[in-house]
Amino acid sequence: MVKNIQTVARKHAGYTIDQTILIVAVIAILITLIIASVGWDLLQRTSGTKLASQLKQVEDANGQFLARHNVWPSDAIDLTATPAAGTSETQAVAALIDSTQIAVQFQGEHQNMLPSVVMVAGVPQHQFGNGNTLSQVALDGGGFCGADDRLVVKMAGVPETELERANAAIDGDAEATPDTEGRLRWGVVANGVADLTYCANVLN
Repeated sequence: MVKNIQTVARKHAGYTIDQTILIVAVIAILITLIIASVGWDLLQRTSGTKLASQLKQVEDANGQFLARHNVWPSDAIDLTATPAAGTSETQAVAALIDSTQIAVQFQGEHQNMLPSVVMVAGVPQHQFGNGNTLSQVALDGGGFCGADDRLVVKMAGVPETELERANAAIDGDAEATPDTEGRLRWGVVANGVADLTYCANVLN
C-alpha cells in the first residue's frame, strides 16, 4: 500500500531544480539562435525605414517651423550670421535646431524641432553609415521636383543599401533611374555610399 502511494506520488511530482535549469538553458539557447538568424535581417530591413523616418521628421519640422513663425526656415535664417559649415543650405537645417541661426525677430518663440539630429561644430549631421552633413534648399518647380516649388532635403554619404530600402518605403518599387525619378533620389554610388536628395515640403 505504502509502495503504491510512493509510486503515484513520484508520477505526479514536478520537475527537480536541475531539470528546470536544464529546460531554461535549452530555451535560452534556442532564443539566441533565433535572434542571431532572424534578428539581424530584421534590423537591416528597418534601417531603411529609419532613414525614411528621418527624412519625414525634417519635413515635419519644416511644417512646424512655418506654423510657429509663418515663414520657412530657409527664409528665416540670419544672413548676417556665419552660416553653419559656410553654407546657407546647412544653416537652413540648423535653424530648426539652433535659434542663433535664425533672424532675431524669430528667436523668441524658437524651440528645437529636430532633437534627433546631432550638431557637430555647428553643422547638422545625420547618423547613417559614418554620418555626414544634413542640409536643405528651396528649389523652383518645373525642374527637380516636378511642377511644385519644394524644400529639398540633402544628406551626404548615405549607404546605398539604406537608400534602396528607404526608397522602397517612400516611392514604392525601385525606379530604373533613381537619380531622376521619385521623391527620394541619389546619384553616383562611390565606395558603397551616395548623396541623397528628398523632395520634401511643397512651398507653393
